[in-house]
Amino acid sequence: MNLFEVIRNVFVEVCGRDLLSGLSGDDYSGSRLYEDLGLDSVQVVEICAHLESRLGIEFSETDMLGFITLSDILEKLNER
Repeated sequence: MNLFEVIRNVFVEVCGRDLLSGLSGDDYSGSRLYEDLGLDSVQVVEICAHLESRLGIEFSETDMLGFITLSDILEKLNER
């Protein structure tokens, strides 16, 4: 399972539906978490917590506040 698929599964767990339907790992760059995907700040924190647990990583508060697009999350995960 690639990183995009892990994120997609976490989005389904947190949001109860596949918000990333129709996107592939190459199509995500413009997807804004709040405006395009309709997430609120609590959902973003929950998504981060699920990713931390599943991938054994930790996001700082600054990281989470800086996540505006889906690509922001993917870029931070690729750094780790």
